[in-house]
Amino acid sequence: MENEPVFQKVYRYAPRQLQRDVLIYIPQNDEDYFKLSESALPDWSGGVAFPDEHKVILRPPQSGFFDPREYREVLLHELAHIYLADKADTCRVPLWFNEGLAMQLSGRTFSWNDHLVISSAVISHGLLDLPEVDRMLVFGLAKAQLAYAQSLLAVQLLIRNSGEKAIGDLLDGLAAGNNWEQVFAQVYDGSDDGQFNRDLQQYIHQQYRWALLLQVKNLFWIMLVILVICGFILIKIRNRRILKEWEKNEDI
Repeated sequence: MENEPVFQKVYRYAPRQLQRDVLIYIPQNDEDYFKLSESALPDWSGGVAFPDEHKVILRPPQSGFFDPREYREVLLHELAHIYLADKADTCRVPLWFNEGLAMQLSGRTFSWNDHLVISSAVISHGLLDLPEVDRMLVFGLAKAQLAYAQSLLAVQLLIRNSGEKAIGDLLDGLAAGNNWEQVFAQVYDGSDDGQFNRDLQQYIHQQYRWALLLQVKNLFWIMLVILVICGFILIKIRNRRILKEWEKNEDI
């Protein structure tokens, strides 16, 4: 499935074509980008989708640097938002699901930076509860990166625990007019999203147990053990040398 064309994933989850064309804008500079958006976007935003207008605005390259792979990912991410809104009323879904699924559909994979962001949050006890992601647009860059990373992990965990069919069932249920709580309970073994949030927290801690070793209080004891072992090895080496010298002296 890794080499599957990105938007074939969409049709596996919820087969449906977009109802009309999407307009895509790439302004010449940041000033035009924020002016065209006509909304208070955070400084870290790279693009924005307007599902009602079927419009996507992509932020122009920063400092003249253009990375086509990054632009492709951002474009597919924003198109996914439009597709999801076209399929179901995404105003009624938690932002973690909207953003996490858009990342999943755009072909986004977990990067080293994502792992570092999550592990740092584990170490500092700074993981977000999923309802907090709804406030993402007022977050600074570091906290926004954590919110995106956790959202992607949440969707991946949902698929892992309930299967890919759960995504299509969720979208179909929303499209039929059911509320989020009802539909989520149906696809997630009768549990609510509060239980899912707890499951996600537990899953992250299990996956990033190694990060806990990097805490200062643990690091002290780890270093102490390493020093004791190194000291023991050095003493053994020294004792062997002394024994060899004694053996040489006896031969003389």
